[in-house]
Order: sequence, then C-alpha cells, then structure tokens
Amino acid sequence: MFPYADQNDDYWTGYFTSRADAKKQDRQTASNFHASSKIYAQKLLEQDVKDETVKTIKDNKHAMLNALGIMQHHDAITGTAKQAVANRYAEILDDAVTQNNELYASLIGEKATAAGLESSLAWSACTVTSTTPMDCGLTSDAGQTWMVTAQNPSTVDSNLFGFKAPGDGTYKTSVLKDGAW
Repeated sequence: MFPYADQNDDYWTGYFTSRADAKKQDRQTASNFHASSKIYAQKLLEQDVKDETVKTIKDNKHAMLNALGIMQHHDAITGTAKQAVANRYAEILDDAVTQNNELYASLIGEKATAAGLESSLAWSACTVTSTTPMDCGLTSDAGQTWMVTAQNPSTVDSNLFGFKAPGDGTYKTSVLKDGAW
C-alpha cells in the first residue's frame, strides 16, 4: 500500500490527493464526452447527415478520447508528473473540450431550432456548475433576452432541473417535451 518506495529513500505519497483539480478536470471532460456522444449519435442516425458532419463528429470524438487516454498515463492521473507536464495535460484536456463544445453547442442549437426556436440564436456551451451567465463569459444588457437549455445525457429520465432567475418576475420558462413547448 501507500506510501511505498521504489528505491531506497524514494517514497511515493499523496498518490490519491495530488493534483485534485486535474482529476476533477478529467472527470468533467469524461462527462462532457459522454453527454456530447449522445447528441452525436442522434445526429449520425439522421438520414440526411452530411459527410462533413460525420468527419467533424469523428474528429471531435477522437480528440476527446485521445485527451482522456493521455490522462490515464500513470503520472497524469496520479498527479505525480512535474508541473510543466501537468500543465500540458490540462491544456490538452481544455483544447479537446473547447473543440468539442463548438459542435456540441451547434447541434443543441439545431435541436432547439427543430423544436420551434429562432434559427438565428447563437448557442455556446457552459460547463461551469452552480453558475450565472456572467460566469460563462456572457454579458448582459438591460432588456436582453437569455435562453438556457439543459440536456440530460442519461438514459434515466429526470424532471428536475434548477436555474436561478431574477426574482422580479421578468422571466418566462418553457419546457420542451416530445418536440413541443
């Protein structure tokens, strides 16, 4: 068990507690991968999917799997890599998620458009939990309309989503169910 020595006076400690943020980033990347995979599978099952879209989905999934695979290296997931190497691992994960989220947000937008929302809406993914629009790099002007969507990537139905909204009653909520609002 730990700590253990692989040479005289050379001990490994902190194996399970080192670089907790890197382990969190790895879990969040895996969650993002699984959530987007569900949307990607639905897109690939469409009869009229374009070859370019298939290639982009394949490239995004490969980038995510590659980044997640790199994090399984013994020095990455254990947190024992040197700082410069750990920084590179974090950058690889971040690059893969950023690339993935562009297509992911676009496909969420397509689903929203198919459900009757304006096709001109710009969609972006925010992976911050317990957040406000400001935490996701969004800015707000008085009178501006905001729309928030939530995807349940699980195969288990969930009817409970929570969002913070202004307490002044200036908001409207709608739930999409079976393709209708």
